[in-house]
Amino acid sequence: MQTSIVAYPHIGKERELKYLLEKYWRKEISAATLEKEAAALRQVHWQNQVDGSLDYLTINDFSLYDTVLDTAYLFNIIPTRYRRLGLSAIDTYFALARGYRDEKGTVAPLAMKKWFNTNYHYIVPEFSDDCAIKLISDAPLAQYREAASYQLQKKLLLLGPFTLLKLSAYSGSKGPAAYVPTLIRAYLEFFRCCQQEKVDLLQLDEPALTLDLHPEDLILLNSLYSELLAGKGKLKILLQTYFGDVRDCYDDLIKLDFDALGLDFVEGEKTLQLVSSKPFPADKILFAGIINGRNVWRSSSAAGLKLIKTLQLQGINLVLQSSCSLQHVPYSLTGEKNLPPALKEKLAFGEEKIRELRLLKELTAADPAANSNCCSADSIGVSNTDNSTKNRAKFLPLQAKVTYEQRAKLQQQYLNLPLLPTTTIGSFPQSQAVRQNRRLYNKQLIKRQDYEKFNYAAIKKCIRFQEEIGLDVLVHGEFERNDMVEFFAQQLSGFVVTQNGWIQSYGSRCVKPPIIVGDIKYRQAMTVKWIKYAQSLTTKPVKAVLTGPTTIVNWSFNREDIPAQNSILQLAAALKNEVAALEKSGSKIIQIDEPALREKLPLRKVDQAAYLETAINAFQFLHNSCRPETMIQTHICYSDYTDIIPWLNKLEADVILLEASRTSQSCLPNPAFLQLNAALSLGVYDVHSECIPSVAEFLTAIKQRLAVIPAAALWVAPDCGLKTRTYKELAPSLKNMIAACRKIRQNLPLSKR
Repeated sequence: MQTSIVAYPHIGKERELKYLLEKYWRKEISAATLEKEAAALRQVHWQNQVDGSLDYLTINDFSLYDTVLDTAYLFNIIPTRYRRLGLSAIDTYFALARGYRDEKGTVAPLAMKKWFNTNYHYIVPEFSDDCAIKLISDAPLAQYREAASYQLQKKLLLLGPFTLLKLSAYSGSKGPAAYVPTLIRAYLEFFRCCQQEKVDLLQLDEPALTLDLHPEDLILLNSLYSELLAGKGKLKILLQTYFGDVRDCYDDLIKLDFDALGLDFVEGEKTLQLVSSKPFPADKILFAGIINGRNVWRSSSAAGLKLIKTLQLQGINLVLQSSCSLQHVPYSLTGEKNLPPALKEKLAFGEEKIRELRLLKELTAADPAANSNCCSADSIGVSNTDNSTKNRAKFLPLQAKVTYEQRAKLQQQYLNLPLLPTTTIGSFPQSQAVRQNRRLYNKQLIKRQDYEKFNYAAIKKCIRFQEEIGLDVLVHGEFERNDMVEFFAQQLSGFVVTQNGWIQSYGSRCVKPPIIVGDIKYRQAMTVKWIKYAQSLTTKPVKAVLTGPTTIVNWSFNREDIPAQNSILQLAAALKNEVAALEKSGSKIIQIDEPALREKLPLRKVDQAAYLETAINAFQFLHNSCRPETMIQTHICYSDYTDIIPWLNKLEADVILLEASRTSQSCLPNPAFLQLNAALSLGVYDVHSECIPSVAEFLTAIKQRLAVIPAAALWVAPDCGLKTRTYKELAPSLKNMIAACRKIRQNLPLSKR
């Protein structure tokens, strides 16, 4: 019995890569220093795998930004506008991810979308008609050579061609099929390089095979791999899947000449059934994903051993591994000093999951009596702190609301907003001083009154700034919030937060998901005093911003003994108290953010309706007791919205703010947005790029949106919160956005004003 992981988290135990990247982007270190320090970090990660007694060492799972982008760059899938910049290789790479601006103008970054149904964002490769696909880099094999001293079998990871084609954008006249011949040649060239390097095993990641596949997808799959595998020579290839089962293509996969097949037994609902339905090929190794790579609870040794025995009885040659990359869980429990010991015993972060694999391997090798003793003593699973949680899956009662048209008329009288209202999503830049104030308070080094005094001053400065530049609807800036989920988790019962449980969201951006451990209940008002103070400073409306229940659950680690829908409904019941308190205190606009509503949409369409019904029901319940003149907004980002537009109507929100500057190709041409019973903002400012759009660029973006959305129903706003930007970048960007909006207002025909 051998062990492996799909991939290792690459941000670092102390987020070392984050700080290295940000130093490089600030021009504080050279490219050579960045590469040297990144190589040292890789060595640490490889040594951790060795120390964890894994049998395979995974290589090329480390990335300076994103592994999908790495694959696109490897094969020269670089649009001409980036090549024309004349930058170094590494700066061209970062320009693809972050955009680039100089005195000649701005080149926007590639689109960014959620990686399947996770909170990780990948950079969307762009195939253009003049795309010259070929192997142009030695980077993966250079990492393989770096690991030469480790005496383990080495597994080189690369994104597979099927998933690359399925997840990419196509900016020209050609579709995916047109690129198949040249892409095959490029992969075959990479195969030849792997053979020359004597790579032990090449892992091709194909998570797109767990989606609903159509006949044309199966044709694409077979056309790609029948030719690739015919040319692999002596190179051994593992086809790795995760995030579900491969029910639509399992028969094809076991017929193809792969040496090994990686399947997910955690999220793959039908994986065991598929493997048991017909003999697994004797000439293939099954890399069985039995340790959950997406949640932090310890796995059951008893359940693991039972599954292993079932597979062994079928005579399958097994390698035990994580269900997916460990980048979706925190790095290690060693830095968690404040978690209750009883809870900590039940958790497993990345390093601990490697040890779980070793334990299962040891238990499998032990005699039956030892297995029995260990399983009976297992202290795994989740403690039931409140058994009533299991019985709270029923839908919450809803009340009928007046129509959107009736609400819009009342709200316009109530708020008196101009045409094309301008606003932001919520957060403003979190300076070093803001973070230091919070840090000192959390360490009890300053009094609460001093902590709050600082925040009130920051709010006042933020309000004055927004008034000066001319925004129509203001926000208070969220200086009291460390994170849009953790802030609420700290104030509701049923959550614990970690000290160092960071996971990568995109690039250098990391998040620290809370852990749901019990029933979720409301304690006291969380946001009211901050919003009330901000509103007292201005006559313009200040909207109150809350994080919605579906997003809080999706961006937390949920319990595994209860369905996620239970936690979502509990949160809706708790947060309804906050909505009521805000309205009572005078808030005229309440924004309930659900950026992750689309994120955890089940990958299979057959499972999607039940999830969406819970999410929509919870959102409606939050605000359906509000007065009709109280405007309800919501924000959703970095998703393909087209398949959930009918469901967005059911939110009964008055304004829906969507990210669009990086996904405009799927948003702007879509006439389905006209069917929304809500005003709409398709974001015009990419807040995750340091580029400062000009007035002309904003004019173009707003006009594009007006071609799809009536002026009376269009809001103008950035894509997302502004906490990651600096005021130096933010001030000119927002001023240009507002100037463009005012110019368009003046030039609109009277019939549209």
